[in-house]
Amino acid sequence: ESVIRNDSVEEFTRDVLVGGGRSPNDKNALVETLTEGSVDALQWLRNRCGMPLEHIGQLGGHSHPRTHRPSKGLAGAELISTLLSLLEPYESKGQLVLRKKTKVVRILRNSDSNQTTGVECESSDSDEIFTLHSRHVVLATGGYAYDTSPESILGVNRPDLSSFATSNAKSASGDGIKLVQDLDVKGGTVDLSQVQVHPTGFVDLNDSHANVKKLCAELLRGVGGILLNAAGQRFANELGTRDYLTGKMLEQYPNTKQPAFTLLLNRDAAEKAPVHVPMYAKRKLLYRFDTIEEVAEWSNVTVATLRQTLSEYDSFAETGKPGPFGKTAFPSAPLSSSGPYYVGKVTPVLHYCMGGIKIDENSKVLDENNSIINGLYAIGEATGGLHGKNRLGGNALTECVVFGRRVGQLLPVEAKQHGVAQNSKKNQEMDSLKRISETELQIHNSRQDCWVKIYDFVYDLTEFIDEHPPGPEAIIELCGIDGTDEFEEIHSAELLKPFKVLGKYSATSSV
Repeated sequence: ESVIRNDSVEEFTRDVLVGGGRSPNDKNALVETLTEGSVDALQWLRNRCGMPLEHIGQLGGHSHPRTHRPSKGLAGAELISTLLSLLEPYESKGQLVLRKKTKVVRILRNSDSNQTTGVECESSDSDEIFTLHSRHVVLATGGYAYDTSPESILGVNRPDLSSFATSNAKSASGDGIKLVQDLDVKGGTVDLSQVQVHPTGFVDLNDSHANVKKLCAELLRGVGGILLNAAGQRFANELGTRDYLTGKMLEQYPNTKQPAFTLLLNRDAAEKAPVHVPMYAKRKLLYRFDTIEEVAEWSNVTVATLRQTLSEYDSFAETGKPGPFGKTAFPSAPLSSSGPYYVGKVTPVLHYCMGGIKIDENSKVLDENNSIINGLYAIGEATGGLHGKNRLGGNALTECVVFGRRVGQLLPVEAKQHGVAQNSKKNQEMDSLKRISETELQIHNSRQDCWVKIYDFVYDLTEFIDEHPPGPEAIIELCGIDGTDEFEEIHSAELLKPFKVLGKYSATSSV
């Protein structure tokens, strides 16, 4: 596919370097590991994990379409559910233990041998402190773009960003980085001041001042969405890098805390995002209008201005000329011909942390002197040094797969053959579930007590509400009711496997 599309590892490497504010000729072992491992990572997802990832798009900062996504569901959620499903047989045989409601509070290290020896944990159910001994510890704990308090990692390193809303769940508090910074570990960190402000977080018109906002996927600009200021005019290349586009947005209204802009898609663009557009429309983040006149009225701009903006865009697309903002790709043009149109309000939001734990190309954690800490690894957003000043869209999941596989191939895993499959026991438990009536389901309808029916079963999602990556609102609105349709629009049934079933739904009686 790379050959067909005239793409190459070299061009991908150049895009990552330039997109991160580096010279295209720089040598960076982490970048080279990412780009050189990306093709194998894609094939592994397809062949080993069974994820087709059949759709390809071009996101900001990429010189070619190379970002793969599934036809149904969201890429990240589908990836997690698929991997959990693949892990299930190992768990059922006792070869893998997943400890939920457990927090690592300290990494243990022998200072004489510089060897990691395990972790100290705390159970949220009992406050019990216990130790897990291991010569290998892998941190995949995410970034720190949720916690903006003065003493937080973000508050200390980028206090100027503390007024921005965030697209992150509260779990993005930098816990793994703090563990590595502990005096017992003395792990190194890099680029902690490099925090990405994503240009498009949705403004919910019913809660415009919410501090956590739903991310408006870059895909919508990749398929042809354009951005308009309050006057109904374009002001930037919508396919530019995230830091470039955010900068252009803030230039428009430098003294406004959360400036709002209009995202506009025509029918052709919307049809290229068949999962995202209906999902956003259902949550009243995107609105459908049949005519330019209706869009102008909703946007509070003149019809003449909006028509001129769309006509100018179409003329650049027709001639192939880049226009005043340097845009050379015009997917889904023309825009001015006919509706329907889909529009929503967006604003820049805290999204991703390029800084984090210092690692080498094998994800081995380095100390303050750039020496390897034996047995300690870190992957994903918890790490720093790969993306530079800006991460390109699609590279976060790619990073997780490339470096995660690399660690997996390095670590010695001793097979345990004594496990007994638990499938029959699990099936018996499912058959003996209590029956939960509609009346009982409806009682549990609040953020503090949230039961949701999905398919034929009822789940208690109370503790997951604040952990839900897109934000709590999508779950809160389903508390006490049947959420099957909403779940199916975005996710596959595999995603439910980690959640404990409370009971089987029965419309009439509870036993």
